[in-house]
Amino acid sequence: LWIRAGFPIGKNEVHLHYLVLAYASDQYFLATAVNPLGMNFFSPKIKHYTTLDHTIWIHADTLDMNQWHFYRMETIKYQDERALVIGKLYSHPNANLVATVVQEGAIRIASL
Repeated sequence: LWIRAGFPIGKNEVHLHYLVLAYASDQYFLATAVNPLGMNFFSPKIKHYTTLDHTIWIHADTLDMNQWHFYRMETIKYQDERALVIGKLYSHPNANLVATVVQEGAIRIASL
């Protein structure tokens, strides 16, 4: 998934770059968790979902969310309606690791 800020952020507004990262990193995370089940987040089988925790480790000295970043997400485990997903955010074009994100969530799926 390619992400960047949807509006220009000034260089002096450093906190906004981190806020955009936090917001964007949460947008599609739990949707990734149901992919191994052959579903997407618009599936009528999904009754409810919620984030249990969301942690971000920043690896870069500076962050510019005006630039495109590649966000790779992967489901580590889905069991008993709980999911663990990891994401890695890479800068473009040099592919440096900018941040690592881990989220645990609860996803209630209707009985078949």
